[in-house]
Amino acid sequence: MGLALIVASVQLGAGGLALPGFALLGYTGGMSYRLSLVLITRGTAPARQGRLASLYAAITCAAVAVVGAGFLAALVNYEVMAQVEFVLIGALMLLALPAAPRLDQTLIPVE
Repeated sequence: MGLALIVASVQLGAGGLALPGFALLGYTGGMSYRLSLVLITRGTAPARQGRLASLYAAITCAAVAVVGAGFLAALVNYEVMAQVEFVLIGALMLLALPAAPRLDQTLIPVE
């Protein structure tokens, strides 16, 4: 419904329809995200719920980044977009490096 309002605002040239359309689109997107998270973590132990929630968030954020990068690449020169993305990811990795756990901290000893 939200997407229909946004498309109608573009077709009719009525920008006032776009705002409720975006609000509705965001609201329903948030509901579906939460429902999916509940379905994934339902019936699991609390510690496992935390891990599954983090994994779900990482996967959905990565999907948004991929779609966003594809959208931006369609608007600008793809070669420039790829170089900018490479530099940004490298910079973010360097910023996260001091806080990242080391491999010996993440391994669980097998008994």
